[in-house]
Amino acid sequence: MPAILFALLCGAVWLLPAHAADWLSFDRAALWQGQWWRLWTCHLTHYTLAQLSTDASIIVILGFVLRRYLSALFLAVSLLLVLPLISGLMLLLMPEMSSYRGASAVGALLWVWLGCTLLYNSRVFSFSFWLGGCIISLLATKIIVEKWALLPPISNLPEYVQIAWQAHLLGAVSGLLLSILWQHSHQAALAKNRLSAAD
Repeated sequence: MPAILFALLCGAVWLLPAHAADWLSFDRAALWQGQWWRLWTCHLTHYTLAQLSTDASIIVILGFVLRRYLSALFLAVSLLLVLPLISGLMLLLMPEMSSYRGASAVGALLWVWLGCTLLYNSRVFSFSFWLGGCIISLLATKIIVEKWALLPPISNLPEYVQIAWQAHLLGAVSGLLLSILWQHSHQAALAKNRLSAAD
């Protein structure tokens, strides 16, 4: 499944020599020089093993649950197309961000996608409905706390690296848009099947 494959790729990149991983991370200067592959590969790189373990675990768990609701192909293609979009927006909109490593944006994307999916596929005020709302609210609260530094940072990053709340926000917005797209396409497919059955 795509989530497991993504986590394995993150692990494989971690095992590369340090200079090789440097060629894959988000580097603003290098990107403007034309090294566009970094738009995809930066999400596979990590600063520490603890960061990698956290990101990979979250992605595998969320991806496993999401597979109950959507196809592996749709999830894989969505990630392939959206990851460079997130990195590209970071490049264009966040000039203060010179470097970035991590898959937390992917985790935020899957987190919101799962929350929205639970809301879409549940009866109002059912347990799944409330769970979906809580999942989204929890991530929104996390991003607000990170943005305004409302609590002392709890991070497994090196001291010289700041938490990239902007990447989390972009991932969350991407998850929302993908959930809407998936729900629309799913409903359209169901309507088409009902028409075919009626014929």
